[in-house]
Amino acid sequence: MSDLFPALEERVPDHPVGYPLIVQLLSAGPQPIGSSRLLALARRTEVRDSAGRAYNSASLKADLDRAIARGFVERTDSGFQCTALHRPRAFREAAAAGRLPDWRNALFDWLRVLARDNQWWERARSEPDALAVMRLALFTGLEGDALASESSFASRYDTARAYLDAFGTGDDDPLITLVAPALRDDVADLVLGLVLERPDPCARAAVEWVRRRAAQPDARSALRYRACEHMLWQGPFDEALALLENDADAFASALRGAAAAMRRDFGRARELYDGALGLLRKSERRRAALLPTSIAWLRAAALILSGEPAALEEARRYCRTEARADRMQSWLWTTLERAAESRLGDATAESLRLSFPGGYSLQFGLAFLVAAETAAWLKQPLDRAGRERLEQSSRAYEAAGYRWIANELAAVASLGARKAPYGGAVTNARSSPRTRAALA
Repeated sequence: MSDLFPALEERVPDHPVGYPLIVQLLSAGPQPIGSSRLLALARRTEVRDSAGRAYNSASLKADLDRAIARGFVERTDSGFQCTALHRPRAFREAAAAGRLPDWRNALFDWLRVLARDNQWWERARSEPDALAVMRLALFTGLEGDALASESSFASRYDTARAYLDAFGTGDDDPLITLVAPALRDDVADLVLGLVLERPDPCARAAVEWVRRRAAQPDARSALRYRACEHMLWQGPFDEALALLENDADAFASALRGAAAAMRRDFGRARELYDGALGLLRKSERRRAALLPTSIAWLRAAALILSGEPAALEEARRYCRTEARADRMQSWLWTTLERAAESRLGDATAESLRLSFPGGYSLQFGLAFLVAAETAAWLKQPLDRAGRERLEQSSRAYEAAGYRWIANELAAVASLGARKAPYGGAVTNARSSPRTRAALA
C-alpha cells in the first residue's frame, strides 16, 4: 500500500481509506451492474469476500449490504454501483495497490457486455462509459491503437478528462505517479491544459509535479515550458522565468514576453514577442497559429494596452490572422480584434457589448478572462450577474492556485461593484483618443 493514503485520511477523516475489494472493483465500472453479473466478475478477477474466500451469492449479498450501510455502494433499478463520493477514492486505492492490470481484461469484457446491451447506442457511447475505459487505460498502460481495439468509442474522449474523472475534484494531490510510467508526462501536460480552462484544486500539485519533472535530465523542453507558463499564471514570475535560464529559443522568448505583458511592461513584451514570432515564422514557414493561444493572446493585449495607434493596427491584423488560423478560438481573437478597433475609433463600445454575455456565461477559461479584461479596457458597464460570475470564477482560480488570474478577475469585479471607470487598476491602459488620422 502506498504511503500516500495516511495523508488522504487526514484530509477526509469521515471517509477512511481501506475500501473492501468489491467496492474497489465496482469503482472501475461506468454503470450499475446486476448481482449475478457482479458475482461472475468477482470470480473472474479472483476478488475475495471479507472472509478471504471466493464469493458466492450469500457472501456477495452480505458484503454489498455492509458497503451500502457505510455509504460506499448504492442500489439502483439496474443493479449496484459505487457512490459518486467514494468512486474516485476507491479507484485510486485499487490503482495504488496495482490491482487494475489484473482486472483489466475482465473489466473491458464488462464494457463489451454493455456494448451488446439493447441500449448500446444510448449507453455505451455515453461519456461515463468512455471515461471508464479511458481511465482504465491510463492506469494500466493502454492507449492509442491498443485502447481503440478494446473499445473504439473511448477514443473520442481526452485523457485529461479521464484522469480528473478518475480522481475526482478537490484533492490537493493529483497522484500522477499512479499513471502508467510511459504516459505520465503526456497526462501531466494534458491535465494542466484542462485545469486552466476548468480550474481544479489539484492544479497546485500538478504544476509542482511538472516543475520537478521538468528539472530532470530526460524531460522534454515542452514540459519545462508548460511548467513555466502555469507558474506565471500562479504569480511567482521570477521563479517561473528561472526555469528558462538556459533557453534561448522562440518559445522561451514568447514566455518571457508573456511575463512582461503580465507585469505591464508592454514595450518589452512587444520586443520579446516580435523576436519569437520572427524565429517561428522562419522555421515553421507560416505566419499564424505559431504559439499556444494561452500565450499568444497576451501579445495582442500588450499591443492594445500600449495605446499607440501603430500598435493597435498591428493588434487588429494579428488577431484577424489568428482567428482565421484557429477556428476553435475565433471568438477570443474576434473579441480582441474588436477591442483594438474600438481603441482606434473604428468600433463603438455599444457594438462590442454584445460579445460579453456569451463570455460571461462560460465563467471559466481564456475566453472568459479575455471577455472580462476587454470589458475593463473599454469601460463597459457590468451588471450584477456579471460581477457574481467574476467573483465566483476568481475564487475558483484562487483555490486552484492561479493567483494572477484570480486577481485580474477580482479587480474587474471590484471596479464594477464601485461603478468606477474600468482600466487603470487592472490594465494600466491609457484612454487617449485613437483615431485613423493619428496613423497618417
